[in-house]
Amino acid sequence: MFPFADLQVFKHFRQLLCMFAAVFVIAGGTVWACTTPVYRYAMYHWDPAPYEIYYFHDQEVDEATAAVHDGIRAAARCEERTANLFLATVDLKEDAELKTVPPDVRKWWEAQPDNQTPSYLVVTPYGVPLHHGDMDAELLQTIIDSPARQEVVEQLSQGRAGVMVMITGSDDEANQKAEALIKEFADDIASGEIKLYTPPPAGFFAPQRAETEEDSESPQIEVGFVSVDRTDAKEKWFLETLLSMEDDLKDEQFEDQPMVFVIFGRGRGLPPCIGRGINRNNLLDCIDFVTGACSCTVKEQNPGMDLLFATNWLVAAERLADKFGAEDGAEALVSTEDFFEHLMIPPVQQASQEQPESDADSQAADTAVAADDPAPSTDLVAAQEDTPADAAADVAELPMDQQEEEAAVEVAALSVSTEPSAAAASVGESPGTFQGVFLVGLGLAAAFVLLFGMTFMVLRPR
Repeated sequence: MFPFADLQVFKHFRQLLCMFAAVFVIAGGTVWACTTPVYRYAMYHWDPAPYEIYYFHDQEVDEATAAVHDGIRAAARCEERTANLFLATVDLKEDAELKTVPPDVRKWWEAQPDNQTPSYLVVTPYGVPLHHGDMDAELLQTIIDSPARQEVVEQLSQGRAGVMVMITGSDDEANQKAEALIKEFADDIASGEIKLYTPPPAGFFAPQRAETEEDSESPQIEVGFVSVDRTDAKEKWFLETLLSMEDDLKDEQFEDQPMVFVIFGRGRGLPPCIGRGINRNNLLDCIDFVTGACSCTVKEQNPGMDLLFATNWLVAAERLADKFGAEDGAEALVSTEDFFEHLMIPPVQQASQEQPESDADSQAADTAVAADDPAPSTDLVAAQEDTPADAAADVAELPMDQQEEEAAVEVAALSVSTEPSAAAASVGESPGTFQGVFLVGLGLAAAFVLLFGMTFMVLRPR
């Protein structure tokens, strides 16, 4: 008979499985929680989403257009300065209903009263249009890159937790107050006056060791600052990208007020603080997020939007890993030895360095014996003056029983001389090697106890 023919029993069994999974997810999340700050984990892993460029046409592509398309593809494939771009050509003769484009792009295109062809449409990863019309190589370059974006990349590559990008408004007094407040806030973080989250110095399974001077001087968290004039033509598309983060940021009510966007990771920006909202509490909320422990969730489940940059983020991630060392998320950027030092075999030189010390101890012991016996016998002096060849000959002349006794004595002496080294190695072994295993076992034991209690509550007689 089917074991779950009784619907009530099946419901209890399903509840039990759900609780079992929940307990182990909670226990596993507790044991394996990531301690790396968000801004560093984002730099290590969060690849920026591409900005999409759609080329709508109903005729053959000419040479000038083909050159622009080659420039877009080259910018997306360039290893030194890769741009998060994606080109899609849409032939309206073959796809008049726009079945090959995303629904939001199709909806926007169909809503336009007059769609000229050929034309380009540039949209953010979230479907917000940035540009519609013609495009050439010069316009493409200004869309992809700008001086302010290069400065943001440089500061993030230096290890800044984030860069506070301020867009100036038409009110000069408000701009000056906001800039002074931001710079003072950044100085307080750099000096340590504002305390932020700092991850533990060693990994979860790293052995315990004495704190060194290098550990005590861990890199201090810093944040950067870049000011962008709202009327700067070179930064037009950088400004368009930032202001597309929310629907109302281009409204007239915000034109005279400064805005501050915190950019972190591989060019991900947080929603802005505007006007009076530019204060220490709001800025601290943003910096607390980017410097807090990473929850290792999907990037899209975190606040913010990916911005358009042309750079090699992998190089910036490697520089960050070199500065902060082995930590969760940087496994592919740091050598294996940095993560598993306690699993490495000790170098051979250690044994060779211990041997002269034992020889010196034996020589000291011989000297002490000689001092206690000022008149050694002539037989002992003769034995000490024998060469190794003479000693071997003397042993060969002994009967077989005596030779076996001599060999046994030598083996015993060798074992005695090597036992202290093994004992010293065992004493020097770090107790922290088993700390991780103990904590994992403790977490599983707690999970089983909780599971037993839940099982009793569900299946108890009613």
